[in-house]
Amino acid sequence: MVSRSTKSPYRSDRSTWLKPLWPRKPIEISRWDMLRVIPRLLGGKLRGACEESIGEFWGRPVCVGLSERSCFDRFLGALRLPQGSEVLVSAINIDGMRRILEEHGLVPVPVDICPANLEVDLVQGRERISSKTRAVLFAHLFGARSNMAAIVDFCQSYDLQLWEDCAQVFDGEYRWDERADLRLFSFGPIKTFSALGGGVAVCKDPAVQKRIRDSAKQLPRQHNYQYAARVAKYFSIQAVTSPSVYRWVMRLIPGTRDQRDAWLVSLFRNTSQQDRFFRSVRRQPSMLLLQTLERRIVGRLDVEPERDQRGKLLAAMLSLRLSIRPSVAGQSAEKHRYWVFPAFIESSQTLLNSLENEGFDVTSRCQLSVLETPDYPTPAAGLLRNSIVFLPCYTGMPEDELRRLVELLVLLTDVAPAEENRRIEENSNFSQIAVSR
Repeated sequence: MVSRSTKSPYRSDRSTWLKPLWPRKPIEISRWDMLRVIPRLLGGKLRGACEESIGEFWGRPVCVGLSERSCFDRFLGALRLPQGSEVLVSAINIDGMRRILEEHGLVPVPVDICPANLEVDLVQGRERISSKTRAVLFAHLFGARSNMAAIVDFCQSYDLQLWEDCAQVFDGEYRWDERADLRLFSFGPIKTFSALGGGVAVCKDPAVQKRIRDSAKQLPRQHNYQYAARVAKYFSIQAVTSPSVYRWVMRLIPGTRDQRDAWLVSLFRNTSQQDRFFRSVRRQPSMLLLQTLERRIVGRLDVEPERDQRGKLLAAMLSLRLSIRPSVAGQSAEKHRYWVFPAFIESSQTLLNSLENEGFDVTSRCQLSVLETPDYPTPAAGLLRNSIVFLPCYTGMPEDELRRLVELLVLLTDVAPAEENRRIEENSNFSQIAVSR
């Protein structure tokens, strides 16, 4: 039986970070930042000036949308690919991206990924190319920055467009791979540089970029009061879910732990998942959101090296104590910022409940889904999605708490099944095989 500590310094931390989000990722925008956006209702830059200022970070004009999905929807509308065109898509992705592709008459073709470095299996990608294939939509996952050389060569070899989804890898430094035809960035509630909404698209083709910006003028605008209400919502959630009261609040919510997790995830979706999806996507950001987004990008915070150090330390401890290699999804990637920490640990309700009782916010639920069809199976992506638990690994988390977390895991769980470890290691050479070919 696991011994309970009398008092955890992590549990008593009264910082403003919001811990019980999917995937237990804090909102890195302070309450003061939230309150400061309210006076912007009274004045500020014009819409065009805000967009130009945001574009200066990328060194070219950009398209600013209500969300990353809004930008992607407008991009496909401006690109006008033939109906029935196929797009190779990373097998783990936000379901909304699939819906947008299908709305524009395109066919998403999933391609498996390597759990060790989160790069796409280009060998499988070659097998799934057809005469209708027009592009590759590749997503950097969980803060792991993939090596783009192989996928760029792959796209150039088959004359395909490359669409780079940088939503989970933007850290204030990484701007884009200049060889990509489209780069997408997100600034939603749980992102590192959160503006509680907003997305940016950077196009290689100036003509397409212009059509995107022109099309935006025809869309209805989000009202300032709607964004102000959004700020108030997250301010309230942040207060209610502070570590000191979170456990008590969750006890008041009826249902199982999994149902409560699902409810929490639904609170932080940037767009509706029901019939109102496209109506909510096809809007312009309010001036208040634009000004907040400009402040977050132009006056961005320094990148926090401590998060990287914490992530590397926790990954090393898991590898040593639990003999899991890799211990975290994307551990072999070119660079990992540990935006979240998806550990390869066999999940169970007992494990999750025990860690939560010890003051650690963990979950196995996230908004990402596995894209798979009978014609296009993606076993490695399914293995990855079903074999990870999101562990807390924040900048302000004491090192002693990381060590206590690992010791609890040693007592509470068996290591990942030998068969899963073997399959993960076998899949670690996807990118090497692709490069060699």
